[in-house]
Amino acid sequence: MAATTSSHKGVIARFRALTIALLNASAARLQRRTACRPRPEYWSGGVDLMAKGLRSRGVAARLGISYTTVRTHMRSLGSKLGVHSKLEAIVKARELGLIT
Repeated sequence: MAATTSSHKGVIARFRALTIALLNASAARLQRRTACRPRPEYWSGGVDLMAKGLRSRGVAARLGISYTTVRTHMRSLGSKLGVHSKLEAIVKARELGLIT
């Protein structure tokens, strides 16, 4: 009977160690993702340029990034603002004071 209890303690200890390792790995991944994300100032700069009449390719050229990056950031910003078009993003950004 004592061997079974000891065996269970070993399983529990390994499970606990594995759980802690997974949580630490998840936290590290979250920190890396957060650190790599563009800052709102960068997004508002793109929205500001679009509000001034530039298209995505013009914004990309002005900011020195790819057209695909601009599109990706605009989609991400749109989802964060809860809008579905560039025009809605511009209006919402103005309402929130992100651009003038």
